[in-house]
Amino acid sequence: MGPKEVWVMREGGLKVTTKAPDGGWGWMVALGSYIMMGLLPVISLCYPIIFSRFLMERHVSTTTANWILNLHLFLDNLMGLFAGPLTKELGFRRVSVSGAILTCLCFLALVFLDSTWYLLVFYSLCGVFVGVAYKPCFLLLALYFDRRRGLANTFPMAGVCTAQLVGPPLIHYLLDEYSLRGATLILGGIFLNSVVGACLFQPVEWHLKPIQDGEVQERDTLHDTQQHHGNNKKIGEQKTYENLKRVDVSQSKKEKNLLRHNEYKRPHDCESVLLKPEQCDFLVSKIDRKNNQKIKRETTHNDDKNSQVLFVSRLRQVFKSILRVCRSVLTDLTILRSPRAMIIVAGSICSITGYANFQAMVPFAMQREGYTLADSAWCFSIVAASNFITRLVASWLSDYRWFNTRLAYMSGVAIMAVSSCVFGFLTRLVWMQVVMCVWGVGVGMVMSLYILLMPRVMGLDNMPAIYGSQSLLLGLSFIFVGPLVGVIRDASGSYCVAMVFTGVWMSVCVVMWLFMPAAEEWDRRRGGETRD
Repeated sequence: MGPKEVWVMREGGLKVTTKAPDGGWGWMVALGSYIMMGLLPVISLCYPIIFSRFLMERHVSTTTANWILNLHLFLDNLMGLFAGPLTKELGFRRVSVSGAILTCLCFLALVFLDSTWYLLVFYSLCGVFVGVAYKPCFLLLALYFDRRRGLANTFPMAGVCTAQLVGPPLIHYLLDEYSLRGATLILGGIFLNSVVGACLFQPVEWHLKPIQDGEVQERDTLHDTQQHHGNNKKIGEQKTYENLKRVDVSQSKKEKNLLRHNEYKRPHDCESVLLKPEQCDFLVSKIDRKNNQKIKRETTHNDDKNSQVLFVSRLRQVFKSILRVCRSVLTDLTILRSPRAMIIVAGSICSITGYANFQAMVPFAMQREGYTLADSAWCFSIVAASNFITRLVASWLSDYRWFNTRLAYMSGVAIMAVSSCVFGFLTRLVWMQVVMCVWGVGVGMVMSLYILLMPRVMGLDNMPAIYGSQSLLLGLSFIFVGPLVGVIRDASGSYCVAMVFTGVWMSVCVVMWLFMPAAEEWDRRRGGETRD
């Protein structure tokens, strides 16, 4: 399961060692992750359902359509590199709420969609803010849970499956009833509910549990020292309290006498000369006006200086925060020196890029075979159902020691690869649905387990670094792999060839993971040499 995350706090001189709550408010955080992952990933997962009619009416090539999707996915995953540093600076809740609101605003801008370039710009911006919104979910769940981390991981996984299950039929219905513009407007309002889930992301420090054994030991040591010095300490505290009390009483008496003396003291201007009350009031008001003008000038001048100093200090704080984020990003990238990290990152690149680009081609391939958009939407719903069940079962089983997480992950990638190759040769709808159901099983195994393999292989302390590095390189790979798949499809004129390519590309991940034992041995030897 990897090492436990431990925090140390001091409360009134008492050293308290704490651990992850493994429940409590953590379940509310898991619920918030389910809400966010059930809404925001619809933008990425249902891209071919939402915009396939728009792109086909304008005779957009497969390369261009893949460019739009993969640029969106690139920016989405690129934000994973900044998820750890941003949450350190601003907090999980603030980052996720801001990302969710900006995502909805960018998606609502697609109501005015009229060209391919317009879709490219705003759909790419959606990718930026979607990544900012939901990437911190997995990091926060890893902090809230240790022993039940696999069970907690079922919540965001179930959210993604809900998006896949409900999204395609709902979008197809909205497109038929309200056209693209109306469907986009309604979906933007639905996505805004993700802010509710982000509001549940309380800091984990608020809910940490103390380790009882360590707390008892610290209390015992403090109790012994108090018994040893108890009498002297009590006498000293009583004397100190009495002295402070006497000082407070004497000071209060002096202050009262001064107030009484000043209360009956006449103004200096009306003291030596006998004047009428109206003249005295006139002189006092005149003096007060002059003093008030001077005070106003001084206060306004001081306020201007203070505002300038405050503005400069805020700029410095923002600049320092940006520098800290950049330093954290560069520090996280150094983890790629480990062969274990490279296998994790490279394997996820092959599996996820192949999975995303195959999924994007399915609606176009089915419509070319003469099937409707509703048929492809139902295929995606079947995928979501099998994906949903597999994610729940795989995440739940991962908490047991007898369950081989690595073997299950590699098996899932192999199922995805074989199913992608077979689907390209099918022409009957029934067999397409069967293969897509099997493909969903592989997707569920891969997507639920690869996020759990990161802390198990690299350790919980390295989780933000490996997650950020994986997101960066995965995003960059979308820029190259996605258009390459489009070029293969346009050059060959066949979706079958392109789908076989995605299957072969995903199988490279299985080959890489076969070298993981050698990579672990390499890191173990290098760590031993470093310690020597």
